[in-house]
Amino acid sequence: VNIKIGFFIKLINNTEIIQLRNNLQYKGNYNNMKKYIIIGKTSQETAASMLNKPQNRREMVEPLVKSFNTKFCEFLYLNSPDFDFMCVIEGENDKDIASACNLIYASGSFSMINWFRAFESSEWKEVYEIASKNMANYVSAKQAAEN
Repeated sequence: VNIKIGFFIKLINNTEIIQLRNNLQYKGNYNNMKKYIIIGKTSQETAASMLNKPQNRREMVEPLVKSFNTKFCEFLYLNSPDFDFMCVIEGENDKDIASACNLIYASGSFSMINWFRAFESSEWKEVYEIASKNMANYVSAKQAAEN
C-alpha cells in the first residue's frame, strides 16, 4: 500500500496502516483527560470462551476503547472473589465511560461492571478547596434541628 505524504512516498504493510489509522482516529485533547477506574466480574460465558480460545482481551477491546475517545492506562485481571477485572482509563467525560460500560455489560461478558471517576492528589485538593470556600452556605440536618 502506498501512502503519499507531501513529496514523500512510503511503502507500508497492513499492520502499519492500522496503527496509523488508530493514532489519527482520536480527535480530542489528551491533556484534558480524566481518569476512571472500571472494575468488573467476568461472566461464566466469558470464562468458557477464554478456556476454549485464550485471547489477549486488551488487544481485542482496544478498538472499542478508542471509539469512545478513551485510552487504557492499565488493564488487569485479579484473583478477587468480588471482581476479577480492573482497568484504569483516561477519557473526556462521564457519559463516554458510562456508555462504554453499558455496552460491555449488555454484551454478557461481565456479570457485574462498575466505573468510578479517579482523581490525582492535586485534583482532590482542588475538590476540597471548592468545598471549603462554600461550606458556610451549608446547613446540616443536625444544625437545623438544633435551631
